[in-house]
Amino acid sequence: MAYKIGILTLGCRVNQYESSSLAKLLIQEGFSVSAFNSMCDAYIINTCTVTSESDRKSRQAVRRARTKNPNALIVACGCSCQLSPSAFANIGINGVFGTRNKLQCVKFIKERLGTDLRGDEINVLDPSSLPYEKMNGAVTERTRAYVKIQDGCDGKCAYCAIKNARGASVSNDEETIIAELKQLALDGFCEVVLTGIETSSYGLDTGSDLHTLVRKASEIDGIKRIRLGSLDPAYLKKENAKSLLECEKLCPHFHLSIQSGSSRVLAAMRRKYNGEMLRRNIEDALSVSPDLRFSCDIIAGFPTETEYDLMQSAELLQKYPFLHAHVFPYSERQGTDAVHFDGAVPMAERKARGAYLDSLGRESLARLLQNDVDTHRRHSVLFETYENGMLHGHSSDFTPVTADGPKTLKGKIANVTSESVNGGVLHGIIEKE
Repeated sequence: MAYKIGILTLGCRVNQYESSSLAKLLIQEGFSVSAFNSMCDAYIINTCTVTSESDRKSRQAVRRARTKNPNALIVACGCSCQLSPSAFANIGINGVFGTRNKLQCVKFIKERLGTDLRGDEINVLDPSSLPYEKMNGAVTERTRAYVKIQDGCDGKCAYCAIKNARGASVSNDEETIIAELKQLALDGFCEVVLTGIETSSYGLDTGSDLHTLVRKASEIDGIKRIRLGSLDPAYLKKENAKSLLECEKLCPHFHLSIQSGSSRVLAAMRRKYNGEMLRRNIEDALSVSPDLRFSCDIIAGFPTETEYDLMQSAELLQKYPFLHAHVFPYSERQGTDAVHFDGAVPMAERKARGAYLDSLGRESLARLLQNDVDTHRRHSVLFETYENGMLHGHSSDFTPVTADGPKTLKGKIANVTSESVNGGVLHGIIEKE
């Protein structure tokens, strides 16, 4: 009987892609991959460090695995391990690996499980000293697949520990990415998401660029829609937006790592743009594609943020077509410069500001959906699920849509006319072919 391995993934889509790669390799090696909360012979925890809470959950997962099976082999890897390997070694773990040698987890399990080999291993190296770790583990959501194209970050943001955890930006080569996308098309996936730690940095180290990759991906038969992971707003200058949006298969939706609408706060954060550039790039992108829609990340309550600074962020959500705002109350991260900044905003105030911005994000979504109904806007929708006679999916601009229709449309794209709004979701009527 094959040994059972449980995998738990915390954090971002990149982590999910990498865990999927680990699962595929384990299966190739003859192991069985099971649910993490089941009785397994070994466990892998793919950790996250984006917030202090992420670190806590990562360590807690180790204890959960040890409680589930005290005799199991337990391995952890990823961002939290990269920054604090000793914190994991000290809580009864057998193997600790970093962010660019995750596949070593499989080798470790293969060598140790079922043998008399003893001794723990900490194998955490400077990620910038290692090349891009090639994997093949597209994460699928029934009809949509996520493909990792890049790792690491060259930014120097004062609040972020990811640069230290992931190292400098490195890109996968185009040939490998295209081959993976072609296989996904053969497997029946019509929509793909190209993602990374800093997606817009793709190709800077290889002489390529993101829009060239998108163009080549759009030439693959079977791939009908292409989406992008989170983008740095500094990348979205008009020529880049134009080059991307000229690819007909690229969906008219960008997720922007905005963080703040205030130039003063952005400077303190050490972002690559100011408020003026941010607004200009959004407007230039809209001039290329007026139907373009956005989502974003925003930090509330960064040190020294004033009410005026907060309103600069609020103005963005009130002025531009945002479907969603992922709002984070600022969280101190050890090892970052911002923990030493004066002018800390009380936690209760950070949460209150975050709740306010979150409410504006929901109001922005409501305005967009109601406008769609008022104008009977037509959407091209990929239906992802079917429940109780109702199809659920997302339009090309990532508007959430439901429609009455046959189960046979699940996994397919159909045109829908906007009819009504229900609970932050657009309900439409499927057009007859």
